[in-house]
Amino acid sequence: MDSGAALILESMNQAIRHVAFVVPAGLGVQEAGLVLFGRALGLDAELALAVSMAKRLREVLWGVMSLLSWQWMEGRRIRQRLRDRS
Repeated sequence: MDSGAALILESMNQAIRHVAFVVPAGLGVQEAGLVLFGRALGLDAELALAVSMAKRLREVLWGVMSLLSWQWMEGRRIRQRLRDRS
């Protein structure tokens, strides 16, 4: 797959996710879009699905890191309030 096809695939995937914004987290939309357009560009369905899972993993990892940092900051704030009351 050349870089032009990759750009087309990513652009179409983003367009589909923006159109289907009512679907929570775009679950299933990204996967279906990548498989559909990947097949049109000559990509195997398994490879397109693997790319989709890699993209999901990236989203999950960033989400977990954000939640952990938020939890840490809130815990720090609560501990500070408890210290101030004592």
